[in-house]
Amino acid sequence: MFKHGADLEKIRRKYHFKGELVDFSSNINPFTPENTVINIIDDIEELRRYPDIEYIELRNSIADHIMEDNDKCDFFFNQENICVGNGATELVYLLMRTIKGKIGVICPTFSEYRRAASIVGRRHVEIQMFQTEDGFEYPDFTKPEMDIYKDIEALFICNPNNPDGKLRNLDKVVEFCQKNCIKLVVDETFIEFCEDYKDYTALNYSYQNIYVLRAITKFYGLPGIRLGYLVTKNSSYVDELFKLKEPWTVNSIASHLGVDLLKDKKFSEYSRKFYKDEREFLTKSLEEIPNLKVFKTDSAFMLVKIDDSVGMSARDLKKKLIFDYGIVIRDASNFLGLNSKYFRIAVKRHRDNLLLIESLSEIFDV
Repeated sequence: MFKHGADLEKIRRKYHFKGELVDFSSNINPFTPENTVINIIDDIEELRRYPDIEYIELRNSIADHIMEDNDKCDFFFNQENICVGNGATELVYLLMRTIKGKIGVICPTFSEYRRAASIVGRRHVEIQMFQTEDGFEYPDFTKPEMDIYKDIEALFICNPNNPDGKLRNLDKVVEFCQKNCIKLVVDETFIEFCEDYKDYTALNYSYQNIYVLRAITKFYGLPGIRLGYLVTKNSSYVDELFKLKEPWTVNSIASHLGVDLLKDKKFSEYSRKFYKDEREFLTKSLEEIPNLKVFKTDSAFMLVKIDDSVGMSARDLKKKLIFDYGIVIRDASNFLGLNSKYFRIAVKRHRDNLLLIESLSEIFDV
């Protein structure tokens, strides 16, 4: 079964809960661009036609967006470097079908990489990050002990990582992959929420075997549209993906709306400023609550740990928040390398963040 956040209907069924819920389990922008509804209505006639099977206009728009948004990248991207999908998750599964050898996954992280590898029968290994006082860090890929991973065909990495939301420098990872001819798949689904995203994107590296995944609809607050894309300097690999890809997986509305969304630079700037302010507020407020450890984040969500001295698990806390406060958090205990004390929360509107802080303060007797 799937184990993700954002499934409120499943939660209502499981807990027989009929009231209103504030969803801190899904990492979605609480805002959408102001002309979204108008653009959808304008495009409604597109439902009477098949989408362009090659999505040329959408792919050109994505390439233009990347070129305008990444002034530190010296490569000229065009539509031949782009593959689109029904959310970034479709592209994870599509990528797996092109890989024949062993796969490495840096953990703790998004569970669908391992699940996709298992479904297509690919052997995979988990490369565990090590925990520090402030969070989790990559192992040092320049050290000889990392040579045991030289035989993997592809390495999957999430940046900023899910579930902790921290951006990390990829220099040593890229060097290791390039030295050993390993495909590097970098999931940047949440990078556009980050203030310093231009400095950390894998698009800045010259290595041709880097494949970057992004999702349009999370950042623009429209996850139900399901629209993601892959970017790589290796255009022949995009051709290979399209040969394997099912046709028309992106619907007409999503295809046309994606073009409109990417033009809204004002919304992007507003959203990043909003997230910077609310991240700082939420982090500072949570750090004042005893028995909670807040891990540094740069993105749309944060990882929190309940102190081992407290007789409460993340699952217990989740149930209490649902029934007593109408709040849903993400129990993060099923992330490889985390235990029953970890939970993840999204950064929401200020009033919702206040509600969460007040609720947790009551529970932990502040």
